[in-house]
Amino acid sequence: MKSMIRKALAVLLPAICYTSCLEKVDPEPPTLSVVSVTGVGVNTANLTSAITKAGNQEILDHGFVFSQSGENPAIDNTSIKKGAIDRATPTPITINGSLTGLKTAAEYYVWAYAQLQSGPVFSEAVKFKTSNVTQPGVKTEGYEAVTVSSARLKASITAKGTYPVSEYGIVWGGASDPTTASLSKYAVKGDVANVPFAFSANAAGLTANSTYHFRAYVISNGVTTYGADLSFKTSEVVQPGIRTDGASEVGNNSARLSGTVTGGGSHAISERGVVWGTGQNPTTDQAKASLSGNVTEFPSGFTVEARNLSPNTTYHYRAYVIANGVTSYGADKTFATGASLPVVVTNDAANLTQTSAVLNGSVNSGGSYAISEIGMVWSSTQTNPAVDNSAKASQGGTNTFPYTYKFTAGNLSPNTTYYYRAYVISNGIVYYGAARSFRTASVVKATVTTHATITSVSGSGWPVKLSGEVTKMGTYPIQRYGFQYSIGGTAFNAQTAKEVSGSTTFLRTTPFTFSNQISYRQCGSNLYFRAYVIDNAGNQAFGEIRSIIVGSCVN
Repeated sequence: MKSMIRKALAVLLPAICYTSCLEKVDPEPPTLSVVSVTGVGVNTANLTSAITKAGNQEILDHGFVFSQSGENPAIDNTSIKKGAIDRATPTPITINGSLTGLKTAAEYYVWAYAQLQSGPVFSEAVKFKTSNVTQPGVKTEGYEAVTVSSARLKASITAKGTYPVSEYGIVWGGASDPTTASLSKYAVKGDVANVPFAFSANAAGLTANSTYHFRAYVISNGVTTYGADLSFKTSEVVQPGIRTDGASEVGNNSARLSGTVTGGGSHAISERGVVWGTGQNPTTDQAKASLSGNVTEFPSGFTVEARNLSPNTTYHYRAYVIANGVTSYGADKTFATGASLPVVVTNDAANLTQTSAVLNGSVNSGGSYAISEIGMVWSSTQTNPAVDNSAKASQGGTNTFPYTYKFTAGNLSPNTTYYYRAYVISNGIVYYGAARSFRTASVVKATVTTHATITSVSGSGWPVKLSGEVTKMGTYPIQRYGFQYSIGGTAFNAQTAKEVSGSTTFLRTTPFTFSNQISYRQCGSNLYFRAYVIDNAGNQAFGEIRSIIVGSCVN
């Protein structure tokens, strides 16, 4: 019996105890930490919380809810839902989430939550505010290196904005607050890595002595932000300084003219020189001598040659300089050229023959005017031969001095005195050198010998052969040779003498002999004869007169 009672109690007591125990267990919700909000942007925020205690109830879901109202949080489609949690998961259980698509510069409340069978459990509400959109910081810094047509403009990006930079630069123009619509701008596409970031622009093609406005700009997220409007003024155009200096080595046809570039101007120098003319204030459209190239050191003197001037003339001249296409002149000054005559010299005659001579002259200086003709005149009758009454030879003028020349005077008479002098024609006037003279050579006749030996052609009487010899040549070549003979006298002339001639010859060497036979005779008389030659100028030379006695004639 007791045994049965114990068994019954063993079954009933645990059941009674279980029922009693269930009635005493209270529900314990999970514990959630306060939400940490980080990385708040214009439209986003990062959320962090934790389930520090899991409680004794099933967690069906967990996450974050948010709203712009701090009351009555509700789990809806905008909530961040992380899902159920296994009860075996140890605590703390971290909860992370990110909010996107938020309003700009708006206040929000956020809670962590745990969804139970009995309903949601929320953490304490946390309030945060999204950021405003921030544009990058940009500053118009200033300017430097201003010239008549350019300037260097400076700017910087001082801070990054909410969005990346898509373009930055500098704009400028004649009106205040220029915009990116201006054609005058410096633009760079792309973001900058670090700030502050400095940059500059070279503004070129500007107008001299003009005021320009400029400002920096930056474009981010389609929004253009400008720096302060600043202004500068371009320089006035300044021409280089130029001074007309003196004239030196002034001659009849030339002068050395000097100038000085006293200072630089707004633009590089392209040309400098001196202009001259007979009127006041000559320009570069008139006669000039120039030097090209820039000048960087001042003062810078220079000298040029003025050529082809007219003698005895007053000239105006002035130095000039050209920069940027603009010509500046120095003061107008004057100089006067001189006037001089050409110097003509009659030199010695050379290569004198019986009929010709080489006549030499020189022009030591040209004088004030150009020489148009150079020549030589000669005469056997005029002691001061001139171009209008004597023989002459001439050529064109020259501009090189001293200048020597020569002409051959031909067809002269032998053994004759000639007078000659050099001359030039300048500016229509004839100028002569001193008169000089020469004498042509005399004609030398050949030397002829008449041989005394007479030989018989037949060996026993007439005809006989006469012989002669040219022992020395004369001035001219021999053209003819032979013998003259007469009966009873020595009067050798056209009426009394007869001739026996040999063949025509030229340029025979000496000595040479010749012979001819004579068949004419007059019985009982003396036969006189002599050898002769005639040169190609017609000059005759004769040998000795010889004679033979012609015996009695036998009938």
